[in-house]
Amino acid sequence: RRDTCKGRSLVATRHVKAGSVVVSSHPVVSCVYFSQVANTCARCLRRGSLVQCGACNMFGYCDVGCRTADVHHVAECAAIPRLVARLRMLGDHVWHNGDALHNALLAARVLRSRPTPQDAVARLASPFADKPLAFKALLETPRLAIPIAIAKALLSVAGECPELLPLGSWRCLASSHSTDLEVVVSVLVQQQVNACCIQEAGLFDSVGEGIFLQCSLINHSCEPNCQFMYWWGDGLPVQYVLAIEDVLPGQELTVSYGDTARPVWDRRAKLERSHWFRCHCSRCEWESTQFGLLQPAVLAKVSDRDGRVLRALIAATAGDAEAAESAVGAFQAAGATFAPESIDRRVRNAVVEFSSLQRSVMGPEGNAGRIVALEKAQCALREIQAVVHEESLLLYDVRTAVACMAEAAQRWDVATEVAKVLSLTVQSLYHRFHPRQCIARESYAHALRSLGRTEAAAAEKEEAAALRRWLQISPGTVPAESTQKADCRAGAANSSSSSATEAGTVVSEGAGVALDVPPSSTDLVVSWKVVLRDGSATATIHVPSGVSAAHDVTVDVAPNCIRLACRGVEIESEPPFTVDPESAKVVARK
Repeated sequence: RRDTCKGRSLVATRHVKAGSVVVSSHPVVSCVYFSQVANTCARCLRRGSLVQCGACNMFGYCDVGCRTADVHHVAECAAIPRLVARLRMLGDHVWHNGDALHNALLAARVLRSRPTPQDAVARLASPFADKPLAFKALLETPRLAIPIAIAKALLSVAGECPELLPLGSWRCLASSHSTDLEVVVSVLVQQQVNACCIQEAGLFDSVGEGIFLQCSLINHSCEPNCQFMYWWGDGLPVQYVLAIEDVLPGQELTVSYGDTARPVWDRRAKLERSHWFRCHCSRCEWESTQFGLLQPAVLAKVSDRDGRVLRALIAATAGDAEAAESAVGAFQAAGATFAPESIDRRVRNAVVEFSSLQRSVMGPEGNAGRIVALEKAQCALREIQAVVHEESLLLYDVRTAVACMAEAAQRWDVATEVAKVLSLTVQSLYHRFHPRQCIARESYAHALRSLGRTEAAAAEKEEAAALRRWLQISPGTVPAESTQKADCRAGAANSSSSSATEAGTVVSEGAGVALDVPPSSTDLVVSWKVVLRDGSATATIHVPSGVSAAHDVTVDVAPNCIRLACRGVEIESEPPFTVDPESAKVVARK
């Protein structure tokens, strides 16, 4: 759908259930982050043992297949050492831990993939698509200083290594009024808007960036109904769009480009810097009004325990002094009550003290030094905790840092205590499918296990594992639309009799059936009857209300046994089924 204000968008053509995969897309181009090249394949972006390229000594590959298939590296290999040297000469503010190299290579790949102005990549959203004069004027401002520096370095190296930017592959994009520099800078800005961080499936860490054409049509909202996830399958990463709530036919699909837990002034400022637009979603518009600013959900993030606004907390959530002052002015106009300067000063001093301790905790002082720093950090945390609102974002950030410090100091009692609070906080801040739900639960489980509380750790780990398995499932095996009714799909591989007759019943040896059970507000009971040539067996699966993640239930019928695998839900079975508590599988033998 095309809108005069928002441009293109994707809308649902049917009712989409929460937990369903809506659409998936392969990257047109992708590139590993420079910080991840030591253990991430330059083509498929999987982590593991690599064989380094002997020519550039920078990028590595997981196998010969990936090395051979990486057509981009053929054009880039000789140019990379020159490009690194040229970018490093520009200073740390441009190089920025290798981000400049990553951006330059991704831009070069985009340009090499664009033979005509009408191709798919050229139609990607750009903040200056219809504003050539505004773009030319912006070239003279500090806002584009770093992209211009990267573009100049890229063009300079391309002059020495023509294969990096073959002339015919992109020069046709330049109009009679555009220079080579303007074209390259426009691509750098375009990829800043459209490129997505690709998260490694195991740790949800970002390993690189890619441009996914179909998914790039999905617009931003601070109240999204979808989120991006990644699955590797057999080759390149696949970006898929997971519905995090029910979506009605005709409703626009949206994702969040940032952290939805941040306050409105911070969300808007970050989007303006990263994506060149000011968010006008319904949530931002409401939270910017005088009534919206004073709502408990907004006010609590920057107030003390009595609900009085703390300037120190606004400063901590704003990108710069100007943004902080603007937010303070908005609260003043709304009639908010501000905390006394003495309390503000108390919070500022505690934050400064904590920041210095956090910087030193990973230093060379050894574990004794880390323990001392941790104890001082706990004092700073208590000082902040005594003043600010329990839902303050500063408190969440400080607790996160304290948990990391406690783990570094191997003080598992402290790590466990703080991780438990953080896990509960994450559940209140983010939706049930958010990767941070996994991370918080796994951190808590790790602390519990290190403290020796293995039973509690196992329970917490299983909660995280159930959600993780769901988030990492192949898009090809996730139904396009989950339903409350059993979704039964049967295959008759090596079958000598009929296939499935009704949901939950298999009458074929060698057939497989998969059932998707979505989250529900009520208890669900699913009964399976598996019929073999000379007998049958039935298992009943109870899915309790409030389950936070969808679960897969799979029945495989083999000549000698039936296996029913269930993720994270209670299983009751009738003979001849038996339950293996270790694997959570129900096994029946003839």
